[in-house]
Formats: sequence, structure tokens, C-alpha cells
Amino acid sequence: MKGHLAIHPFLFAAYPVLAALSNNIGQMEPAQVIRPLILTLLITGLLSLFFLFFYKNWDRAGFVTSLFLFMFFYYGYSYKFPDQVIILDLPVSKHIIILFFWIIFLVIVNSKFVWNRVRPQVITNYLNLTAAISMIFPLRIIIISIFLMSQDPLNGWILPPYPTPIHLQSSATPDIYYIVLDGYARSDVLQEIYSFDNTELIQFLEGHGFQVADKSQSNYSQTGLSLASSLNLEYLDNLSFAANLSQNRSPLKEMIANSRVRNLLADRGYKMIAFSTGYMLSTVNHADIYFDSTEGAPTIFEALLLSTSAFQALVDLDILKSPIPGYDTHRKNIFYNFEQLEKIPEIEGPKFVFTHIIAPHPPFVFDENGHSINPNYPYTLGDGNSIPLTDEEYKKGYSAQLNFINQLVMETVSKLLDKSSIPPIIIIQADHGPGAYLNNESYQESCLKERFSILNAIYYPYGEMTDFYEAITPVNTFRVVFDAYFNTNLGLLEDRNYYSTSSHPYNFIDVTNMSQSSYK
Repeated sequence: MKGHLAIHPFLFAAYPVLAALSNNIGQMEPAQVIRPLILTLLITGLLSLFFLFFYKNWDRAGFVTSLFLFMFFYYGYSYKFPDQVIILDLPVSKHIIILFFWIIFLVIVNSKFVWNRVRPQVITNYLNLTAAISMIFPLRIIIISIFLMSQDPLNGWILPPYPTPIHLQSSATPDIYYIVLDGYARSDVLQEIYSFDNTELIQFLEGHGFQVADKSQSNYSQTGLSLASSLNLEYLDNLSFAANLSQNRSPLKEMIANSRVRNLLADRGYKMIAFSTGYMLSTVNHADIYFDSTEGAPTIFEALLLSTSAFQALVDLDILKSPIPGYDTHRKNIFYNFEQLEKIPEIEGPKFVFTHIIAPHPPFVFDENGHSINPNYPYTLGDGNSIPLTDEEYKKGYSAQLNFINQLVMETVSKLLDKSSIPPIIIIQADHGPGAYLNNESYQESCLKERFSILNAIYYPYGEMTDFYEAITPVNTFRVVFDAYFNTNLGLLEDRNYYSTSSHPYNFIDVTNMSQSSYK
């Protein structure tokens, strides 16, 4: 064996893992990094030994290993190319073309012709230095973030008790469904901004006994904030002290998973039923009954790494079957949740059913008839200016997906009503509106009317709910339900709207007086 010490493959292997952590350190547990980091370094070591055995040279083995790692982890940039390319009138998958060119490139740069004309020591030293310098940037961010997190004012934060005890009083216990359709706008905004006529769904709901709040708005502009508020019967003023001090969303996850609504209903004998969502904050995997379409899947962090790597190409080409989050698994999860919802009435006992379905929110993976669509950018649950779509592309994709989601909603509602031996209470509500004109860091550059206007409907089979008025907001949803059915005396809170940026989620900006201004 000959050559020089090549540490760059191990540094290049660690870099994408640490870089992903540095970019998402406020969104997930750092412990999720341990397994992918160990596996990546182990595989790198095995690759290095394999190429060393093959070439009998440390420089060359390290060089080829680093090339393979670069190809694997940075394959995601290929998403900017069309799904298919027409060659001689035949559609060819972009993955086949890109992998072909990668193989040709690897063969050429690693050929004996090229290798005999370079200085191996220079290449190894250069790559060692480059890899070492590149590690400085994610490590710097991680170290600073860990220090800041140690000083985070929300560490260990617990929601204070409700000011007065709440007692649910009723001998009967109908099933309660809280179906959250992410980013679903109300009808007038759909018509004004998207030129979409939603009459069919509204007439269906009203025809089946639903009340529809046709002027409803969300209280917050982000999913986690909205759900934490609605499920705990109040605004999130208790978190505003961390406005410019924290991005820690762990309190929101805790407030959603162990909400006041859940605990109050549990005291009345209700079991909570929840579903896998693909979104960390709304995943309640310790519910009494949990339907998981992603069982055996990688962690969210591992999926983040794999979904933009060459691994995804193998999944897209059906060479590998894997539950890593992507456009196909996103579609399957939506279908799965609707299918499982229809089976809930068969489960004995009173049930509080919570499902957060990430649709019609991006990514747009269905056309108007439910046929599959794969966007030409890496899989993400982002919205607004965080995804590479023009306004018109967004509106077209949103409208098509909305049309298909409507069909699933109507089918599911019909089956829930038909199969329920005791008439249930069904809440169908959006967490916020869509984001064709959303700027995640500026309310002045966002269309607030679009973002805050939401679908909000309730099926209450025990008489008309007079407190369910046309402009009701989600913070009052369960207040109205509990007062009407369980004889509580919670009353109503003033309906208000708060925008906050992605980088400062607890810096609540009151936009109530401007949330219904014209969009353009």
C-alpha cells in the first residue's frame, strides 16, 4: 500500500449531516444526528477500504470515495431538471440521464490516463484542507446554536393552568372529529384570488347539516401556532416573552400533543386517535390510538438527508422501496389518513379524533383528478416564498389539488355520518390560508387576506350552534363546542389575527385591522 493520509472522505461524509443539522437545529432534536452520522462514517470507511483493496493506493482510494460521496449527497440539485427528457421521441427519466453522466464522469476522472498525469499528494492535501475548512461553517453555527439553546428561555417551559377549573358535564359522549386541512382558504378568497368556485363543497356540507363560517379567519399565520392555540382554548400570549429570544418550537409540539382539549375529553372517558402527518409539530404518536403510514421510516432528520440524495433517484425509479418522505410518500399519507378516518366509527368507545392533513397546502402532488404530480424541486413542506414557484404556478397547482381534496373530504364525511351509530361532532377547519402571496419574513410583503382567511365548518347534530358565527376564529372553536354540549361557561374571546415570521415565531404582530385588505 502506498500514498498519503486521506482524511477528506470522512470530513466530506460528515459535512452534509452537520450542515443539515446547522440549518435545522431549532426544528429537531440534535440526537437525531447520531445514527446517520455514525452510519455515514462507517460506510465511508468501508468504501475507502474497498477502493484501497482495488487500487492499492491511499490517495486514489480517498479521491474516489470523496467523489462517490459528493455524487450521492448532492444529487438533489438535479431536481431543477424536468422529470423526463425526450430522446429520439422516447421519454427518458432524468435520473437515468443524470446517473449515466455521473458514471461517465467518474470513469474519466478516475482513469489511469488521468491519474498518471496528476500529483496524488497535491490532490490529497488540497482535499484534506478544503474539507477541513468546509467543516468550520456548520460547526460554528452548531456551537453557537447550542450555546444559545442552553440560554433559551423556553427550555422546560410548561403551559400554565387555565385560570379557572373546567368541568365537562354531559352523560352522552359523541365522537368528536377535528379535521385540519392545511392551508384551505374560505370560498370568497378562493374566488377572488384563485378564480376557484367552491360552491360544490359548501353546498355539500350545508346539505349534510354543517354550519359554515363564511367569514372565518385563522388566529395565527403558522400551523404550529394555530393548532397550539385552538387546542388549548386561548391565545399564545404566554409565549410572547420569547419574541426575539427563541425559535424553539418544542412548546408548541407539547401543547398540541398534550392539549387542554385532549386532557379535558380524556377526563370524560374519551380516547384520543391521531394520525401520522409528516410534520413534526402535529405528530401525536403517543395518542391512545395512532395510525402510522410511515412505520419503519427513517427519522425526520434522516429523511431530510436522503430525500435530496441519489437514494431518492433509486426510489423514484422503483429500484428501491423506501418510506422516506417524498412526493410519493406524501401522496400515500394523504390517502392513508382519509382511508383510516372512514374506519373510526367502528372503534368502540368515545373518541377524540385529531388529524392534520397537509393539503391543499404545498407540495402540490395531485392534479384535479387525483393523478400524481412530482414537483421539480426537492421535497419540502415549505410555503410562500420558501418554494420555487411563481404566483401563477402556485395558484394553478393549489386549485387543482384543492379540487381533488374536496372529493376526498365529501366521500369521507358521507361515510363518517353513515357509519356512526351516535351522531358525531365534526369540525373541518384550516390552520391558516394558502400562500401564493406569502412572504415568510414580512407581513408588509404578504397578502394577509389570503393567509388568514380559512375554511371553517362544523357538524353539530344537536341543534343549531348560535355561537358559531360567520367570523369565528379557531381559538373559539372548542369553547363553543364545550359550552354548547358539555355545559361549560368558557364564553368567547375576541377574534384577533397575529402574523409572525419563520425566524421569530413568537414575535406576534397584531394584524387584525389589516387582515382583510385587498390582496393586490
